[in-house]
Amino acid sequence: MVSSARAIGVPILASGPRAASLIEQRGLLGPMWGLGPSAEDVSIAEPDFVPIVKRSYSAFYATDLEVELRRHGRDQLIIVGVFASAGILATTFDAFARDIQSFVGIESTADYTAHQHRTALNLIASLTGRVTSSGNLLHDRRGGPLD
Repeated sequence: MVSSARAIGVPILASGPRAASLIEQRGLLGPMWGLGPSAEDVSIAEPDFVPIVKRSYSAFYATDLEVELRRHGRDQLIIVGVFASAGILATTFDAFARDIQSFVGIESTADYTAHQHRTALNLIASLTGRVTSSGNLLHDRRGGPLD
């Protein structure tokens, strides 16, 4: 999907947790999840990915995600990754509050359990965004590319 997105000029932004050396640097996530990934794990190897280093579940909280989207003239966000019931769900709520449309791929997301995955995708579909097959993420319901 990344190569298809590149081919039609979709900017690629990659979010991940901020590396921490002290549990307190993770805020409320620290007591729940520990230190999180190391600085090496957080680094983004792809040269054309715009890194969005986050501190909370939402990729919008205390980051430049909205600024980057607006800089690229975008008001739509395709979200893929892990933990649909945490980061993906929180990000779709924040996107909705900013008038940014969210699109989430069923096969491009995961979660702790199948039940949590289904529940999160159902919540997103009913409240904050569009959930679709990953193969449809770069096309709207009329078959045209997202713009």
